Amino acid sequence: MKEKNIWSSLNGDNLNCLDDVASFLHQEFSQNGADRIWSKEYLEWKLGGKNPAGNGFLSYAVSEGRIVGVATLTKKRALYNGRELLIGETGDTYTLSSIIRNGKPETLSVLDANPKAYINKSIFGRLVSENIYRASENGVELVYGTPNKKSLPGYIKRLGFLSYKNTAKYRPSTNLLLKQYPVLKPFSNFLYLTESLLFSSQRLVYSLTLGRGINSSVEVPSIEEIDNLWSLVKPLTGLSLIRDGKYWFYRYINHPLAKYKFISFRRQNRLVAIVVAREFSYRKDRRVLSIVEWMSEDPLSIGYLLSETLNFVKKRNIDYYYYYSSAQNAASMMPKTNLFLYSSEAPVVFFNNELSKKISQSGSHFEFHIGNSDAV
Repeated sequence: MKEKNIWSSLNGDNLNCLDDVASFLHQEFSQNGADRIWSKEYLEWKLGGKNPAGNGFLSYAVSEGRIVGVATLTKKRALYNGRELLIGETGDTYTLSSIIRNGKPETLSVLDANPKAYINKSIFGRLVSENIYRASENGVELVYGTPNKKSLPGYIKRLGFLSYKNTAKYRPSTNLLLKQYPVLKPFSNFLYLTESLLFSSQRLVYSLTLGRGINSSVEVPSIEEIDNLWSLVKPLTGLSLIRDGKYWFYRYINHPLAKYKFISFRRQNRLVAIVVAREFSYRKDRRVLSIVEWMSEDPLSIGYLLSETLNFVKKRNIDYYYYYSSAQNAASMMPKTNLFLYSSEAPVVFFNNELSKKISQSGSHFEFHIGNSDAV
């Protein structure tokens, strides 16, 4: 019988181990050809004192003197039915495959002494649970995550998280079409021209019908302008991150790795909407454009915002454009007018406690954007 690898979980909240953690994540889990996702500066940005919501939580596992697993929990400022509260995002949950099926904890968890409990068998389960415990002791009332397909079953089936339906909408490009069907390359100029005309005609129709009197530009609004817009649109019911000027500047302007593009919309020189987009590669030969987040006054059409944004960010080397649309969000009704023809599930999960049950049972609105997750 093969000897088990012994692992132990450690509290990394003092952030002294960030160099080692960032190296572990980057070296073991980064895709070939992808833009860099992890660095010491990135982890300091989300877990340290620069975060307006406060310091976050980091747990990691070691075996034979090296890191074999990591999980983080990032604090966020939020509103629920008009009340301010602290919530957290669980993420960066990665464990070496070599120890997943051949590992054994050095000690049982103080949260559950049953040796058969999931947190005493799984590094993922142990680290996520320890982060949530420390966060709840620190005033975090709700924890959510956006797990990938590999970690989703662990959250739902093993840790008992609740799932909130969310959808990713995709608009494929001519560039992707040519990659998938090389036989079409002789017609590439015609196809690119057709795509450009589609972008322009959609923008023209939306501008004439739903964008009258509005000027759009690639420009970062001031914190004061964003604060004014937020004061007009912040929800009185449901769950939302606090999206004031401090949030937008921290999340996008001050991000240590990613570069974002702001599109500002004004009526009579007054800010009425903002959209943020990001272009990046998530693996070799796959360049995408994410419409990360938007905020607008209610009368503005989301279809109009999308059409304007696409015209500012479109490029020939983009393979597809995408955004998130939560099930209860009006954006879920707008995709095909901007040729977002395909969709896939991108569930948001919530740690199962009294507040998350209340939110789930009441059908509370939660407008979720890609930017509400620190991964993009």
